[in-house]
Amino acid sequence: MNGRFMISLFVGLGCLPSCRAHSGYQPTKDSFLVFFELSNLNGVENRTGGFVLEVHPSWAPVAVNRFQELVRTNYFKDMRFYTTKNTIISHFGLAADADKTAAWTTKPLKDEPLTAKIQAHKRGLVSFWKEPGVTNSRSTKMFVNFVENTDMDKQGCTPIGYIVRGLDRAGEIKKHGADEQQILQKGNAYLSTWPLMTYITNVTFLASPDEAREAMKRVGTAHYSVKQGPYVHARVPDPLLSAPLQAEL
Repeated sequence: MNGRFMISLFVGLGCLPSCRAHSGYQPTKDSFLVFFELSNLNGVENRTGGFVLEVHPSWAPVAVNRFQELVRTNYFKDMRFYTTKNTIISHFGLAADADKTAAWTTKPLKDEPLTAKIQAHKRGLVSFWKEPGVTNSRSTKMFVNFVENTDMDKQGCTPIGYIVRGLDRAGEIKKHGADEQQILQKGNAYLSTWPLMTYITNVTFLASPDEAREAMKRVGTAHYSVKQGPYVHARVPDPLLSAPLQAEL
């Protein structure tokens, strides 16, 4: 078995040699994995799924530190994806309890420039939202990016990582256009009036690729997944589960 692949497998989720050669992506020791468990995908009640986010602190250390705090405090539990704009981006980051959101809005993050590694918002990148033209306006609002989106670069949004498993499931987030001010004031008490919004059941840190595989299996999304690096997008069988692909390594 290829030694280089084994290193990447245990550091991140890894990639087939052919995929890695074209993606420009190499997992690094300073990255870590997080699992987003979702429900009501495609607006179907209790349709579950999830995705694995590989987070890179070197891309945006201030934002990543905030993200880790939010995960540790269970901030994302029962959170709705409240806006999806023409399949370009899906917003989340406003808590089920409006008081929790309010507590964080008094602690804005300093702006961070794009790094040389990530020069544009590619499909599958996850970022904190920055208000257009407003300095140091990031707080808890985030978004999943579904297309190459240079507007987000110009706006000053800096990615923290990208989805390495389950981007197809993220694409099933139901489209909504809820009123952000109402969410800030009332949280899920307001969003309960919207039918079958896709929501986050939980967000957890993963200790290894094996944990990522088990998490995906638990919510029924293990057999097929999306490989997504900053420069490539292709749907392929999961090499962590596929015996024929394992035999090729």
